[in-house]
Amino acid sequence: MALCGPAGSGFLGWLARADCLVDVPAEVTALSAGDLVDVWDLTT
Repeated sequence: MALCGPAGSGFLGWLARADCLVDVPAEVTALSAGDLVDVWDLTT
């Protein structure tokens, strides 16, 4: 997994090329390597 551009509503081109989305709850302010997250697979 790799980041694909900055966050924001003006960056739909990056979103269109994504093959997954990572769901991070709003109250989470930081993630460390190995933390579990929900991943939405967009390839199926």
